[in-house]
Parts: sequence; C-alpha cells; structure tokens
Amino acid sequence: MPYSQPWMRQGQIALDNCVKHIAELKCMLQVRTDERDANLKLAQQTNELLQEVTRERTQLQTQMHEMQLEKESLQTEAHIARANAEKVTRELQEVTRVREQLTERLAATQTELKTAQIDAAGAKRALEAQSERFATMHATTMRAEAEKAAAEALTQRVEAERAAEVSAREATERAMEEERAANEAEAARAEEERKRRALCAVEVQDDTRELLEIEIAAARAAMMPSVGKGGKEAKPRPMRLDADGNVLTRFNDPEELLQYLEEGERGTKPLVTLLRASWLRAKMPETLPPDRSKLPAEAFISASELRKIYKQSKEKKRKLLPIITVLHPNSSPHAKGGPHPDAEGAIVQTVCEALDERWDQFTRKRGTGGDSGISELGVFFDWIAFGEGKSAAGAFGLFYAHELVTVWMIPEKKDALSKQFDYTGGWAAAEHRLATLLKSTSDLSGYSGPWPQLLDLSEDIDSEHNERIHRPSPSEPLAFRTRHEFGTAAYVEGEDEREVVTHMYRDALVEMFTCAQALTFNRLGWLDTDASRLALLLPLGSQVQELHLSFNSIGDQGLFLLAQRMTQMVQLKVLNLAGNQIGDPGASRLSGALTEATALQSSLFNLDLGQNNIGDKGALALAASVGGDTKMALRKLNLKGNPLSPAAKKGVTKALKKQAKGGAPAATGR
Repeated sequence: MPYSQPWMRQGQIALDNCVKHIAELKCMLQVRTDERDANLKLAQQTNELLQEVTRERTQLQTQMHEMQLEKESLQTEAHIARANAEKVTRELQEVTRVREQLTERLAATQTELKTAQIDAAGAKRALEAQSERFATMHATTMRAEAEKAAAEALTQRVEAERAAEVSAREATERAMEEERAANEAEAARAEEERKRRALCAVEVQDDTRELLEIEIAAARAAMMPSVGKGGKEAKPRPMRLDADGNVLTRFNDPEELLQYLEEGERGTKPLVTLLRASWLRAKMPETLPPDRSKLPAEAFISASELRKIYKQSKEKKRKLLPIITVLHPNSSPHAKGGPHPDAEGAIVQTVCEALDERWDQFTRKRGTGGDSGISELGVFFDWIAFGEGKSAAGAFGLFYAHELVTVWMIPEKKDALSKQFDYTGGWAAAEHRLATLLKSTSDLSGYSGPWPQLLDLSEDIDSEHNERIHRPSPSEPLAFRTRHEFGTAAYVEGEDEREVVTHMYRDALVEMFTCAQALTFNRLGWLDTDASRLALLLPLGSQVQELHLSFNSIGDQGLFLLAQRMTQMVQLKVLNLAGNQIGDPGASRLSGALTEATALQSSLFNLDLGQNNIGDKGALALAASVGGDTKMALRKLNLKGNPLSPAAKKGVTKALKKQAKGGAPAATGR
C-alpha cells in the first residue's frame, strides 16, 4: 500500500506540521488583529477626548476673546468720556478767553464812541464808518453772550450730574448703614433668643417637674413595684432584653427600623422610602423633585435589601445600619405643598459629594482592612421619604434618634468658637437634639464604630473636623412646649405641629434615657450649666451602669448638682469625671453623696477623678467616706494628676484597702 511507504508517512508528518503552523499563524494573526482593533478603539476614544478638550478650549478662548473685547469696549468708552470732558473744559476756557477779549473790545468801542460824539462835527463818512463798526461789535457781543449762556448751561448740567452722583453715593451709604443696623438688630435678636433659651434651659418649670416625677416613678417601677405620686402604684415601663441582657428600645433595636420599613412596603404602616446611595453617586442629580413619584424605581432601595446588607456586615465590635439620614434647616414631614426645601439642589449636591468622597469608608474596598460587607446604603431625605407627612409624623424622629443610624447634618447657623449648631425650625431643632443625644461616636475623642455616625456637611468633605460634632447637653422633655427652651421655634402649621414635635421629643428622650445603660459625653467642652441640664435627667437613668463625662470643664457647682441627682441611679457602676475642673468642694460633696446614698454604696465600683484640682481636703473626705463603717462596692478610685500630698495619697490607699477586706482586691487610685 502506498500509505505504508516511509516517504508517504514523512509527507503526512510534514503536511501535519504545515497545518499546525498555519493554525498557529492564524492564532497569531487573530491576536494581532484584536490588538490592532483595541488600539484603533483606544485611538478613536483618544481622538474623541482630544476633540472634546479642543472644543472646550475653543469655547474658553471664545469666552476670553469676548471678555477681552468687552474690556476694550469699556476702556474705549471711558477714554471717549474723558476726552469729551477735556473737550468741554477746553471749550469753556476758550469761551472765557473770547468773552474777556470782547469785553476789552467793548470798552475800546465805547471809548471810540465817545470820541466820535465829541468829534460829531467830523466828516459824515467817518461817522458812518464808526456806526458800522459799532454795529459789528454789538453783533459780536451778542454772540459772545449766547456762547456764555451755553457754557453756563453746560456748567449747570455738569454740576447737576455731580450732585446726582453725590446723592447716589449718599443713598448707597444710607442703605449700607440701614443694612448694618438691620444686621446688628438681627444679631441682637439672636443674642436675646440665645439668652432666653439658656435661661429656659436652666430654669425647671412646674410642668417639667411633674412630668419627670411621673417618668422617674415609672422607670423605678420597671425594676421593682413602687408607689407613685399621690399614693398610687406607679405603672411599670415595659422593657425588652436581647440575648446578652441589654435593654432594647425603639432607638437601639435594628429590627424596629427594618420592620417599620417592611411594614410600610406591605401597606400596614405609612410608606417610608429611602434613596439608593449608588444611584445618587451615579446620577449626581442637580436637585430632587418634591414628589417621590417622579423618580424612577431604580432610585429606591427596598427594606429587604437593607436587611440583607445589615446581616452581611462584617463589623465585629459595633454593626451600624446602612442608613444615612440627612438633617437640614427646612426639615419637616408637614412641608408637602409648601416651598421646595431644596429648590436649588444645594443639599442634594452636598450629600452626593460626601457620598463619593467617603464611599471607601463605608465599603473599605481600598487599603482599610478588607471588604466591610457594606455594598449599598439607603439615604433618607424627608421630602422624598414620606408621601403623606401627617400620617407618618409619629415615626419621623426615629430616623434621626436611632442609635444605629448615621446622620449627616447641614446646620442653619454655627457658632464660630463653640461650633454649636442652631436651627430656627422646630422639626430641625428637635431632630438635631435627638441625633446628638446618645450617639457616643460623635464626641471629640473619635468614633468607635466602622464610620462616624455624625457628620457636619458644612465643613470641607475631606476634612476630619466635620467628624467632630459638638453635642449639646440634653434639653428637658418639654423643651419644645411654649415658654420653654425652644418655645419660639417656627412651624409650618402652627400650634398643632408644635404639639406633635413636643410629644415626639418627650417620648423619645424619656425612652432613650430610661433604657440607656451607658451615657458618654466626653470631650465636649461642657460647663456647669451643661452638667445641671444633664443632672435634671439623671434620675430617669434607672438602667445606667456607666456615666462618662471626662475632659470637659465641669467644676464644683456642676458636680454639686450631679451628685444630688446621681444618688437615685441605682445601677451606676462606673463614674468617669477625669480631666475636669473639680476641686475640694466638689470632691467633698461627692463623698457626702457616697455616704448618704445606699444605691451608690451598693453599685458604684469605679470612680475616676484623675487630672482635676482636688487637694488633700477633698481626697481625705473621699477617703473618710470610703473607709468608713458602711460597706461599699467601690474598688477603684483614681486621683492621679491631682495636687495631693503623700499623706493624702496614703490615706486614700488605706481606705480602699480597708473597704476591700473580705471582697475583691482593691485597685488603689493614687
């Protein structure tokens, strides 16, 4: 057979190699073709980009040329105006010179006329010639008088223009003076309002006292049955606990917010819609419509997706809800039908810029420890979130006060020194107070969660200072009622709306304080007045185990008030007052509270008074109360950084050791 011949097999092998080489050449050709197509596409994109840049450059050059032409036109007009003014001046000078000449000539003519009259007996020809000369000179004089009148009219017109300019300048100065006066009046009014609010914040009115007595009795009844005001048994406040024994409320349980959103989608509650953060980043809308029905479906994020994202979060210490609430000066659920709260789009554009700048902080995609599990966020704009504001107003504050929600704030006013925010609208003021009440991540010591929960969008987006939000001391429960701290705040619908805000703030504040287990107010610059405002609410904290007020400016007077009300905190274990301005009087008053209050004796374990102004007198008073016959739970007392003598330090150590006998080892606070 011919196929069995060696030459035939060799030819087949050569043919197979040729086919193989042809296939490889085809592959190489295909690769080169793909590379050529990619390079052609890249070149086309580069040409298109170059053309776009060229068009923009041409437009800018055209604009610059037009501006240059306009500048040259204005310079030309100014030059012509100056030339006209100089010409008028020269003509006026010329007219004056001609007038003087004519005056001299008129005097000469009169002299000649007299001579002619004297020489009347002269020749008739000389008399006629003289008469003709006189007539010519008279005509010249008349013309000179006319030119003089025209010059005087021109002078009057110039003077009138100058007078009008002076009048306009004076009117401008008067307007500026009136504006300065109006600004001074507004500043004075704002200062009076600030003083009024500060006075209302310090004064405790009767209706506030009565409410606090009822709520404090209810908080105690939640722990054990007690007799309320008037001999009646106080109604206990129901409390829910999680698997770790922590108290759950509407404002710290993630399910409260997620279920509310889901029930709104099912129609059992008012629908609340949140915008998708990635849609805002992609579209960068100039503004948002006043009605959410005008937005596409892809602009919104569902409650089920938010729940899934929350469960996928990889944060171990503290998981925050993937929800951002925007607080702005025009915030209100009752604004439907009124002016658009963001007609110019400034709020939306600021939020979009912040989202774009801080996106990696949420997702941690680049260089921050790996994927956070957060792939999307829901953004709450009040005029988009609520379709019918009145039906959902009761839950409005939940989206600002919830401890796991992030709030981005745009202040109406901000004090340059204290950085305190101020809002004239009642809703915005209440939302600001609720948002800054218990979110401990907002103090100046930094945030402990995966991202800062409070952000100031009036600062530069890439600045760390907009993470340092000043938290005001808490206002009393009825602060938004008339004749109270925020009693003059503005509302769209008047007193009815004021009542809604009052109830919203009161209920939220009482529930949050009653169920809080830790209160953290470090590094906020608080003074004695701020401590007094907090002291008013401390008896509500029946569940509070830790109270942190370190590195503020609280002095003896503030500690007096805190110690007076702190005696009713039956579960307080940790009290941190380090880095304040407490002296011997304050330390002595605190030692008295420890001696008098059985609740503090049995609960307080750790007391930190380091870096204050406590001397030997205050330290020995504390040592006397701790080392007395009464058995106390106190095992840690920190007085480091105070001006103590060795004898005082020794006395404190001895008192702690005495108290620790038979119990846990003492931690001496020298």
